[in-house]
Amino acid sequence: MPVPQVKEIIKEAYYHKDGLGSLFLVGHIPVPYSGSFAHDGHGDHRGAWPCDFYYADMDEVWTDYKVNIPNVPARTSNIPGDGKYDNSNIETAEIEVGRVDFINMPAFKKNEIELLRAYFDKAHLFKTKGFYA
Repeated sequence: MPVPQVKEIIKEAYYHKDGLGSLFLVGHIPVPYSGSFAHDGHGDHRGAWPCDFYYADMDEVWTDYKVNIPNVPARTSNIPGDGKYDNSNIETAEIEVGRVDFINMPAFKKNEIELLRAYFDKAHLFKTKGFYA
């Protein structure tokens, strides 16, 4: 499912379902990318970075025609019309967003579903005082 389609589902819940206040993305939900910056301070990493804030914002205008950074790794490149947004400066979020995704984790012997199940089992034990960090 494309990122804008996911956003429409979230907006529908926010505007029409008794005030969605938090969103917990579980599994392989598409990751929006946005911006023209280098968080790590390396100019060769300048470009679009993962931005779940896109899902948390209900009223900003998100464009994809201004930023043009083609000569960086494909993951962070950001050129007009590529589906990665221009926004770098973010104002406010209307909802809280968290994400748990275990796709493409080759260091683990378990698959994505098994890793998610283990995560939620451990989180449940922690929240019910059955496990201490």
